[in-house]
Amino acid sequence: MGGSTESFAYPPIADYSLWIADAKPRRDMTPEELAERHRKDRATYRRMRERMEIDPEYREARLAVSRETTRRYRERHPATEEEKEARRARDNARYAALSKELGDRRRRSYFGEDAERIRANNRRWHSNHREERNERRRARRRSDEGDAIRAKEREVRRREYERDPQRFLTSQKEWREKNPERARLYVRVSNQKRRIAGAGTSFTREQWLAVVEAHGGRCAYCGADGPLEIEHRVPLCRGGTNDISNIVPACRPCNRRKQKKTDAEFRALLQRERAIKEASSEKGPGPDGSAPAG
Repeated sequence: MGGSTESFAYPPIADYSLWIADAKPRRDMTPEELAERHRKDRATYRRMRERMEIDPEYREARLAVSRETTRRYRERHPATEEEKEARRARDNARYAALSKELGDRRRRSYFGEDAERIRANNRRWHSNHREERNERRRARRRSDEGDAIRAKEREVRRREYERDPQRFLTSQKEWREKNPERARLYVRVSNQKRRIAGAGTSFTREQWLAVVEAHGGRCAYCGADGPLEIEHRVPLCRGGTNDISNIVPACRPCNRRKQKKTDAEFRALLQRERAIKEASSEKGPGPDGSAPAG
C-alpha cells in the first residue's frame, strides 16, 4: 500500500452491510463507472482482509456483521432445495481447491485463548445440531456407500484399539453405561447376524469344555491360561460355521488381534513376529551395553 501510514485509515465497522449511500445505484451505472466501482470495492475488501489478519478484534466484529447480514438476507429470500444443493456443490468445490490453505490457516490460529474459543464454539454447535448430524450420519450409512463407510469406521476403531487398548475398552464401557438400550439392541442385532452366518450350526457346552481341555485350558495361539473366549478358526464373516470343529479357545488379546483372519493366517502372523523377535535378540547388546535396536 502506498502513501503515508499516518494518513491511512481502515474502513469503519458498520452495524450492517451497506454501500456508500450517495453512490449512484449500480443498475444505473455505465460500464466504465461500474468497473471503477468494482476496483474500489476490491481495494476496500483487500484492506479489510489485511487488517483482519493482524487485528483479531476487528476480524470478529467484521465476521459478526457478515453473519448477521447473511442471516437477514436468507430470512427475506429463503433458498429452494435446488439452490441449497447448488450452494453445497460450490462450497465443496471451493473447499476441495483450498483445503490445504484453509487447514494451514486454521492451524495457525489454533492456540492460546483462541483455541479455547474455537473448542467452545465447536461444542456449542455440535450440541445444537446433534439430531441433524445423527440423521445425516444415518442417511450416509443407508446410502449406496454404506458398506464402504462402515468399513472405514471399523478401520478407525481398530487403529484406536491398537494405540491404547485400555482407553478404547474404557470408552466403550462408559458408552454402554450411558446408552443401555442401544447397547442391548446392538447385541441382539449382532447375535442375529451370527446365527444367520452360522447357517444353523451350533455346539453344546460339553463340546466346548472338551475343546478347552484338549488345549490344556490354555489359549490355542499364545498359551496364556487366563480367561478364555470362543474363537472361530474361519470367521463367520468369511464363511465359517458354529460347528465345534471350527472352534478353538483363545485369550482376549489374541481374540481381538485375530479379527477377520483365518486360523492359518493368524498363526503365520505370530510366527513372523516370533522370528523377528528372535533375530533381534541374537544380535546381542550394542558396544555400550545397550539393548539392540528394533
